[in-house]
Amino acid sequence: MSSTTPDTDIHTILLDTYKKLDAQIDELATASPADRPRLIDACLSGINTFSDQITDAASFLPAYDQRTNAIRVKDLSTKLSTLRQTFAPKTKFSFKSRGASKGPKIGGAITTSSASPPPPRSPSTNPSTHSPATPTNNNNNVVVKNAEFQHIQPTISPTSSISPSLLLSGLTRCIITLPAGARFSNIAIKDVVDSILILGAVLDGPAHITGIKNSVLVLGCHQFRMHEAVNLDVYLRCGSRPIIEDCSELRFAPFGGEKGNFWDQVEDFKWLRQEKSPHWRVMDVRERGGGWEDVGKRASLGREEVEKVLEELLPK
Repeated sequence: MSSTTPDTDIHTILLDTYKKLDAQIDELATASPADRPRLIDACLSGINTFSDQITDAASFLPAYDQRTNAIRVKDLSTKLSTLRQTFAPKTKFSFKSRGASKGPKIGGAITTSSASPPPPRSPSTNPSTHSPATPTNNNNNVVVKNAEFQHIQPTISPTSSISPSLLLSGLTRCIITLPAGARFSNIAIKDVVDSILILGAVLDGPAHITGIKNSVLVLGCHQFRMHEAVNLDVYLRCGSRPIIEDCSELRFAPFGGEKGNFWDQVEDFKWLRQEKSPHWRVMDVRERGGGWEDVGKRASLGREEVEKVLEELLPK
């Protein structure tokens, strides 16, 4: 007479969940453009739930099965991201510029750009010789790129009928603050160094961040994906488990309260061992500086004021 052990049942449940999610992602290819955003959100939610199930089942599964299921989560996320790239030109989540701009392209909310970052600037460059960056509105995108030593406050066109996308790229020693009441459908951040981004709870959709270093990020979003980040203070409100990959020296603290906030349940896709990832940690209460809150309320800052604020608040 055969019997079924708990770990066998769990293995079967996890395998069935994986197969259903895999099929669900495949169905996106034939879904109508109008239905895709909703179905994509369902896939993202399903992958997060699958990840939670694996964590809950850890005590019942051997190390090999835990690793196998962790790889399955990563494969599903990669497959979904790859498929979403094929939809980019047709959906509002496309962050690709249709204009003739010759500047470096920004990675969108559905992909991570493989383009090389801008070449390092000469140390002798005089910041005062650079013209102030002006946020632009392009195809319902609010774009801020290629700026240095500036305090930038993007605004949304009052004639916009839908929430735009916010794109931040190629920023060095900048402070970005958003006006109260601003709302965005998604945010992409790429190649930001030595900067403070006070974005607040302006986002109901995904935030995709790539190549941010030695900076402070304050953000509220529903989904959080971060790649290739180093030495970062993150004040986060997130409606699902944040995901990081190829990151190090990340410190997380809550933003906007802790109820319904998954700020400290970070998933590191490059750390599949059972023990906690060494690439991120919870910020000690004594480390949580509130200076950025005051900066977010201030009017436009000059270069000298920007430098002073950065010196005080950037991670050491």
